[in-house]
Amino acid sequence: MKKNTIRSATAEDNEGLKELYVDAFPKGEGEVVSEIAIALTESGTDRDALSFVVDVDNQIIAHVSFSAVKCNEDSSIVSYCLAPLAVRKSLHKTGYGTKIVQYGLDYLKNKNTDVVLVYGDPNYYGRFGFVADLGKNFIVPYELEYDFGWQGLRLSERKISSTQHCTFVTALSDQKYW
Repeated sequence: MKKNTIRSATAEDNEGLKELYVDAFPKGEGEVVSEIAIALTESGTDRDALSFVVDVDNQIIAHVSFSAVKCNEDSSIVSYCLAPLAVRKSLHKTGYGTKIVQYGLDYLKNKNTDVVLVYGDPNYYGRFGFVADLGKNFIVPYELEYDFGWQGLRLSERKISSTQHCTFVTALSDQKYW
């Protein structure tokens, strides 16, 4: 029986992360996104970025990162951006993506996070409770091709009283990702 574990990613996972993203994303895109995933994994403290992997018999089959988002109008808001996320292509629609995202969201909720933001498919992320209406309150410094894809999930009852302009960690600050 195969043993699968969700655990924090480490620098020792870099090669496995690269293989995962090259497998999961279209040619050319996987290499770029793997660089971001590796940079986030190496970024240090929990406050900067969190990276989790699903490890099955010492092979990484899924990965997700959550990185700190600075809200410029109210720096006391604790928020993260979910990106990137990958599951081996042969394992799409098997529940591994759902499991690893939910694991990360539960972890962040226990760390008193107010909001998690994501830029992605509303049909996929909507099942976790992400909504575009909340995303509109968090302005990114980039022009988004699909503004409906910028979504937020409230993890606390804290009232967000004004529109927030967001700043991202270095690994997500490069416009080629957006």
